[in-house]
Amino acid sequence: MDSTGCTACKLKLQIWKEFITQVDSVTDKQTPFLFFIHSKDLAELRYIFLTEWFDYPVCVDTGDELNRLNKFPQDEAFHVFLLNKENKVTIIGNPIQSSKVRELYLSQIKKEVS
Repeated sequence: MDSTGCTACKLKLQIWKEFITQVDSVTDKQTPFLFFIHSKDLAELRYIFLTEWFDYPVCVDTGDELNRLNKFPQDEAFHVFLLNKENKVTIIGNPIQSSKVRELYLSQIKKEVS
């Protein structure tokens, strides 16, 4: 996620928490979620995380280094991806923005834990 626009609106932390709970229920909490956020307003992020009770690992990338290294496309739907155990990308897309992508994630995750 980058820092343009309404940060809290873009993060959708409550929906992420629901999705993480759903994944945890099928993987016995064996699937880690890592969030990398490009923002220069650390105070705003702290406030959002506190008010949303978001206690998952977050890396705040103030220099946008992750994007510079990977040259992500402009479309934010392609800034979220699922990695397998070898850290290879298996699915690209945002499961929070698309129910079809969410089902793909859940299907792939279930396969990995079986």
